[in-house]
Amino acid sequence: MTSKCVWQSFLVGLVLVITLLFLESFQLKSNRLEKVITGKVKIVIKNGCINEKELVKLHLTTNQLHMFLRQNNIASIDEIELATLESSGRLDYVLTEKARPVSKQDNEELHAAIEHLFEQLHGTRMPDTNEEPVVAIEKENLFTEVKQNQFPH
Repeated sequence: MTSKCVWQSFLVGLVLVITLLFLESFQLKSNRLEKVITGKVKIVIKNGCINEKELVKLHLTTNQLHMFLRQNNIASIDEIELATLESSGRLDYVLTEKARPVSKQDNEELHAAIEHLFEQLHGTRMPDTNEEPVVAIEKENLFTEVKQNQFPH
């Protein structure tokens, strides 16, 4: 790349860029070439079990794997359904059903089930929790009740 002539350096750079573009276009068309250039995903945890053979191939220790998990706020391997190490070095994972956070849809389904159960038990519609409760107490009556309860005759 270093040359006394600027045009030679420019030509070498252009050849490198064109080669890179050709490799990328071939990589998109061929799965084999994609595996050779970028590699493929490695499964390191499946159904809560560590794939020791894959860790050895990747030159990873279980302590390093646990470190990756702690960085992603995962306390136990039992919480993981599937964990993969991407070719970029990033650890991706899928949590088990019981370890997944509650989604908005889950919350709405639970609320609907509670409303249905309330209606079955009480025979009436459950009060809306977003509405302010209507309390009709007159000031004078409230003060009289408090006085009577504090100072009985």
